[in-house]
Amino acid sequence: MALSKILENSITDGVISAAKLKDFAAAVDLNGVELILDADQDTSITADTDDQIDIKISGADDFRFTANTFTALSGSGIVVPDGGLTLGSTAISATAAEINFIDGGATVGTTAVADGDGIIHNDGGTMKVTSAATFKTYFQQGLSTAYDDLTTGDAAVNIATSAGNITIDAQGNDTDIIFKGTDGGADTTYMTIDGSAGGDLFLTGGLIDLKNDGSAVSQIKFYCESSNAHAQTLIGAPHSESATNTLTLPSTGGNSYLLTAASTATLTNKTLTTPRIVDDGYIQFGTDNEVRLISNPDKGLIIKHTATADDKPSILTLQTGETDIAANDVLGKIEFQAPDEGTGTDAILVSAAIQAKSEGDFSASANATSLEFMTGASEAATAKVRITSAGHLVPTADDSYDLGTGSLQWRNIYTGDLHLSNMTKDIGNIVDGSKGDWTIQEGSEDLFIVNNNSGKKYKFNLTEV
Repeated sequence: MALSKILENSITDGVISAAKLKDFAAAVDLNGVELILDADQDTSITADTDDQIDIKISGADDFRFTANTFTALSGSGIVVPDGGLTLGSTAISATAAEINFIDGGATVGTTAVADGDGIIHNDGGTMKVTSAATFKTYFQQGLSTAYDDLTTGDAAVNIATSAGNITIDAQGNDTDIIFKGTDGGADTTYMTIDGSAGGDLFLTGGLIDLKNDGSAVSQIKFYCESSNAHAQTLIGAPHSESATNTLTLPSTGGNSYLLTAASTATLTNKTLTTPRIVDDGYIQFGTDNEVRLISNPDKGLIIKHTATADDKPSILTLQTGETDIAANDVLGKIEFQAPDEGTGTDAILVSAAIQAKSEGDFSASANATSLEFMTGASEAATAKVRITSAGHLVPTADDSYDLGTGSLQWRNIYTGDLHLSNMTKDIGNIVDGSKGDWTIQEGSEDLFIVNNNSGKKYKFNLTEV
């Protein structure tokens, strides 16, 4: 029977009836393509060679079978109902709205990932979608796992947290925390926190530049050994003092201590450069602080013995350290000077002084000393008057100085013997030019005069009035 007649008998209203094709089998050779229609078997279209087979619907090349591959051509599609797709023996239960894969050739963008975004992953053979927040937590926990080394990068590294602490914990016994860098091309250890010494800090650079947040001056606290119960604090100067200076620690032999204002401290063999004692301030001397050197504002210094008992005067003693005092050695001296006088020259020399000078060699039984009063005219001060060890007031040069002046006379002179002599003068008296040496002495009723050159004695003629 012709193929067209067979198909005509089998199609009713455009539908091929399987019942009418029952027990019917036909093989038709169409240019090497075998068409088998069998009501009891599968319907197949088979090509004798490896050529492709096109199925044409409405005259278009919509589908193609080539080498066991079914291809929907451009403009065509395959529609599968929900739950109607099976891979192998496993049915795909997802709906069409749940299946959305990105083409591998799609452009990669920079769209931000939020905590609520889903990420597809394989969970033990089952594909699941999990939030990005869950992955973030997992990856952060992963950073807490053991690491022996972090790979060296080529850019800056920041470690930051918006809350909580950042802890660097060297958990091995007696292990150190070491900070290293490169200086001048050399690998250098800058800082070591010594775990075997309880956290002692060692700095290689040797310079600490301690700054602050601007709310308080910088400070360093040094705590005691007993539970950090007490501390000494080293505090910088406040901004109002406009001070930039240096505190240098002692550098020669033995232990040294910084002084504190809170308690009594001993200062031994230390040089104080330009110390400042405020107005009415003082330096105390003695175990009981009984002697004070007090600043007298705008005047000078006061030496005061603070004890209130009798016989507690203030004593200023000038001592020399010489071990062999000879004649004319000065034991001590007080000088008066105006070194800042603008005219200079003689004006800035020592203009007056008082000094103690030995009269001879000192011994176990001798310490004869004169006290000299020194003044200057147009010179450094020189001795003019001397109080000798015997108590005599004598000029330091013969026939050179007057006792009183023509306008400033002594009112009364109370004396014992009166000695008159011009023997050391270059010329004699103004009457006959001669020289003499006389002594006037007192008698009970008379005054006597003795010529010390000839030894002759005379009596004054006295007239009672």
